[in-house]
Amino acid sequence: MVSVSQVSGKRYILVRTIAGDDLLAVPVQDHKVRNISWVDNTHILVDVSQTDHWYFDTNNSEFWSTVAIDVDKKTSKLLFDKNHKFPI
Repeated sequence: MVSVSQVSGKRYILVRTIAGDDLLAVPVQDHKVRNISWVDNTHILVDVSQTDHWYFDTNNSEFWSTVAIDVDKKTSKLLFDKNHKFPI
């Protein structure tokens, strides 16, 4: 199971077994969790967004990212982070 929960005042994406045992906790920080999708039995994609503004603009915009979570390896990474094909 995957859920977004608060632990000691901080928000986490929690991955648990059906019995409720914790497998992995990934910090969410100020990001808004928009979608959680299981890719297979051990991989999860999480779409998140955050409100911010461009350097040259005072209007706020919503910036979206996708985080890949590997439950077996207990790792998470931001997809396309610092990839020259996807400049920000």
